[in-house]
Amino acid sequence: MDEPKVPTPGISFSDGLAVAAIVLTIVLVVLDKAGKLRGPTLFCLLALAAVMTIPLVLGNSWVSASPNGTAKMFRVMLLMCMVGVGYAALSAWIATGSEFGQDHSADRSGRSKEENPQGAEHPQESIGTKGRESRSSVPSVPTPKPSLAAKDKPIISSAPGSMPDYSDGVEFQISVFPGDYEEGTDVGGIKWEKNFSDARLTIKNKLIVAIEKIDFWIRFDINIAGMAQFGTQVPEVSTAAADSAIGLPILGGGRDASGKEREYPIVPVGPISAPVYHVICPRLSAKGQVQLIAATIAYNPPTGTGATFSLPEKLLADKRPPKVIQVTGTYETGIVDGAHRFPIQYDARIKLAATP
Repeated sequence: MDEPKVPTPGISFSDGLAVAAIVLTIVLVVLDKAGKLRGPTLFCLLALAAVMTIPLVLGNSWVSASPNGTAKMFRVMLLMCMVGVGYAALSAWIATGSEFGQDHSADRSGRSKEENPQGAEHPQESIGTKGRESRSSVPSVPTPKPSLAAKDKPIISSAPGSMPDYSDGVEFQISVFPGDYEEGTDVGGIKWEKNFSDARLTIKNKLIVAIEKIDFWIRFDINIAGMAQFGTQVPEVSTAAADSAIGLPILGGGRDASGKEREYPIVPVGPISAPVYHVICPRLSAKGQVQLIAATIAYNPPTGTGATFSLPEKLLADKRPPKVIQVTGTYETGIVDGAHRFPIQYDARIKLAATP
């Protein structure tokens, strides 16, 4: 007589799915600590691993042995809460632990971004793909460019490979047009004059995340009579003259009838302008852009110094478009994505276009 077969325990579908969830969770933590997987993709996969445990929560023996429906419901709720809290705590640990780890690793190595702003991770290169040239090919401009102060340095220094590379996140494109609009025409909020040229600067966010702040100074080889947002509607973009304006009373030197040197008050005529403008864009969405229009104007420079100082006979030069642009500043990513501030340096020669 054959002996009865003893049934061998097997792995159910819910058990196998839960084991796969645990394995996936371990792999994701290892990839995170190795710096191989970061950002939204990591947290989406963690959420998937949590969902994979639901069949085991619903079908385990403790839940199945519930004396009634109410008890079964509360047992399921208890297990679901435990899974949710566990994965939420794991996600919080990954999100916050990586930032502290980045900061501490930078302190230990002594090579944080504050000490080495030209390091291999985020080189200070000219940003922009179209019309980008090396600094050496652009003629120098008399007034100094704003330098990066201590507050403009990276907020958090990260070790190589510890976060996505956001160092090349902003692109600039410059176009210049003759600007032969009728005098008095309102162009982007600027009252146009016959000596103005039309310069259009487009700032693009190349990242898949929003940029929280773009703060920069812009100058051409001639002055800026006005600047405003044009063609886009990004909220709270501000533009303002950031240097001494021409058009206000100044002093000139010379000799009086007796031959003594003295200073004379001079009030130039023409529109008020400045060599440098300061632009702030509080937030630029992922892959978004903002466009600015600048009314540029050229002045004839004074000649001589001291006793030979002489103002030009004609203050306003013949109309000409700018030939060189320089942009210096910073932009910041959000706290969730790493809380970094990166430098902006864009120099380019400009070619005149026929029409906008």
